[in-house]
Parts: sequence; structure tokens; C-alpha cells
Amino acid sequence: MSRRLQVTAITVGAALTLATGVGVVHSVAQRLEAERRDEAVAACEAALTDHALARDTLEVAYTDARELLLATSGLALASEKHQVLATTVESASRVRASSPPTCNANASRQDVEADTQAVRSAREAAADGSRQIGRDTVPLTEALTVFEEFVSARDALRAPVDAAEAALADSEARVLDDAVRVALATAVYGARTALGYEPTPTLTAHIDARDTAHGLREDISARKYDIQRARDAWDTEQARIEAERVEAERVAAERRRQTVISNAGLTQARVTRTIDGDTIEVEVAGQTERVRLAGINAPEVGRPGADSATAFARTAIDRAGGTVWLERSGDSRDRFNRLRRNVWLDVPTSTGNAEQRRALLLNRMLLDAGHAVVSTPARSAPRPAPSAPPRAASPAPATRAPFRNCTAVWDTLGRPIRRGEPGFHSRLDRDNDGVGCEWDPRR
Repeated sequence: MSRRLQVTAITVGAALTLATGVGVVHSVAQRLEAERRDEAVAACEAALTDHALARDTLEVAYTDARELLLATSGLALASEKHQVLATTVESASRVRASSPPTCNANASRQDVEADTQAVRSAREAAADGSRQIGRDTVPLTEALTVFEEFVSARDALRAPVDAAEAALADSEARVLDDAVRVALATAVYGARTALGYEPTPTLTAHIDARDTAHGLREDISARKYDIQRARDAWDTEQARIEAERVEAERVAAERRRQTVISNAGLTQARVTRTIDGDTIEVEVAGQTERVRLAGINAPEVGRPGADSATAFARTAIDRAGGTVWLERSGDSRDRFNRLRRNVWLDVPTSTGNAEQRRALLLNRMLLDAGHAVVSTPARSAPRPAPSAPPRAASPAPATRAPFRNCTAVWDTLGRPIRRGEPGFHSRLDRDNDGVGCEWDPRR
């Protein structure tokens, strides 16, 4: 009995052990399957990411290709290439319109792997479309570049051609080497022919359109060089003519200037001091001289208006650089040994020209500005009335008391008073030039 119990116990234990082992094996198998499905899902999602990138690349290529098709529509240089790209774009359009693949994370491993394969196929289709567009856009882009370069070179030629034609028209009255004119005319003719050229669909029979456009562009460049070279020669000649003209005018002006200096007897002098409105001190011919402006009287120093007259004369002389031209007027010197002169701030074109006198003659400028008046000859003293025969009297005194002021001088003498005359005093001669009361204060 005990033996049977032992056998039964052993059998039950073995069965339990076997069941446990089967359960373990099944659990391991389930875990491995789950891991493989997770890996499949991860691979599918990675494929989806790659597909999205490929679709984005295709979208960019597709958009650029459509813009290129629009830019080259009707372009004779690339009609065949245009059709090839149009077909490729149409294929890409179908790829773009297809439904995007998906990954079902809840499906079985086999379904997930099938989804992954579908995603990879879609990604490859998008990549193939991008690559095909890239290949087919290259020749069309090159053709468009050639055409744009042709148009740019042609348009850039218009301005120099117009300038060259104007130069040719103007050269009839100019001095220009015949060889230069011929070269310029030839270049203009060739350039005008190039400017009239327009590419058309007939430009494909026996001539490669692209090579023609390149050749035309190079020909235009050569013509531009010819025109520029001829124009440079023209400009050089015109510059020489202009320089000769300017020099001739300068020489003629200097001759006229010297003629005026000679005819008017003008003498150049450097002003060292402006004493008052009508008297200056100069260096002339190595000597220092006082010059009295002829024909005018300005207020004495200390009199109303004297400062403004002196400042006006000084400013005018400074603007002339401190150098003046002296013209003799009437007596060479006055009784005080001052030079009596017209003072010019520059050599006039004519000493008799009224406009030149107003602009350059300091004497006239002082009058026009109200800083001086026209000088009048000294008035003689009134003749005494007849009287009884003179009686014997003692001689008149040789001296008299100084005049009190300039009004007394003019009331008595009717003129300025000079140093050495009875009644003269230094206070009457504020500029210390030997003449007192030069300005009539009664006016």
C-alpha cells in the first residue's frame, strides 16, 4: 500500500513539474513575440519619419519645378526639355496626391511589418520623384540661364549704342580720327543688329539654340568692347580739344588784362594801412606812399560815420587780398604830396564800364554805400566890400588863435585847413595827414 502511494506521489509531482515547464516556455514565447512586434512598430514609425522627409523634399522640388515651367513656357531654347520636365512634374503630382501610409500599432506583428513595407515603398516613390525632377530641371535651368544672360547682355548694350550713335552724329562738327569713326560706326551697326534679334521657335532647325544664344552674347560683349574703345578715343580727343580751348581763353583773357593795365596806366600796390574812408597807405615800387581816393570825401576820424567808412574800405580791401590797382586821376599828387588815385580792387575789363566801376572801383563803392560824398573844389573866401582908402596901420599878426572846431574853419575859410596855416591845430587833423576838417560838418 505504501508502495502504491509512493508511485502516485511521484507521478503527480512529475505532472506538476511538466505543467510548470510548459507554462514557462509559453510565457517566454509570448514575451519574444511582443518584443518583435514592438520592434516592427518602431521600424514602421522610423519609416514614416523618412517618408515625411521624402515627401517634404518632393514638395519643394515639385514647387520649384512648376515655377521653372512657368518661367520657360514658350521659350524656344528649351521646348523639348520643357515637355520632359512637364511629364516628370505630372508623375510627381500623382505621388503627392496618393494617400499617405500609416502604421497600426495595435495590429499584429505581420500586419505592422506589411505597413512598414508600404511606408518604405511610398518613401522610395517620393525620393524617386525628387531625383527625377532634379535630373530634368538641370537642362531647363541651364537653358533659362542662357536666355537670361542673353537678354541681360542685349539690354546692357542699349545705353552704349545710344551714346555711340550720339557721338557719331556729333562728330560731324568735331575733329575725330577717321579710323576711329569707322570703327565706331561698324560697332554700332553690329550692335543694332544684335539688339533687333529675338529668339523664336524656328531657332531649332539646324542650329543648337543654346550655342546660338551663347554666341550672340559673346558677340554683344565684343561689340561693347569695340564701342567702349572707340568712345575712349573720342573722349580723349575731346578732352584735348577742350584743354586747348581753355588754355586759349586763358591766354586771351591775360592779354586783355595786360592791355587794360597798359592803356589805363594801372599800377599794382599792396595796402599796408587803411587810414580812413578816403585815405590809405600802400607799398608801391618799393616805396611807402599815402593815397587819397580821388573825387570823394569821407568823414574825418572822430566824426559821425568815420568808423563805418573806414571799416567798409578796410573790408573791401581785405576781400581783394590786400592788393589794389592804382589809376591816376587828375593831378598826380595833392598839395600834401599824397598820390591822388582811383583805387581798383581788381583789373577791370574796361575802366569806363559802369558796371565794373560799381563792382571794383573803391571810390565809387564808397559813394554808392553812402560812406562818402563827391568832393567839390575848395571855395575861395568871399571878396570884401569896397571901403574907404586904407589907413596906415600896424602889420597884421603872423599868427592867430587856433580854430575852436571844424564848423568855425568852414565858416571862415570855406574849405579844409592845412598844417602851417594860421588857426591850424592838431586836434583838427585827427588822421594826421596834414589836412584838417576835410569833411564839411555843416552838411
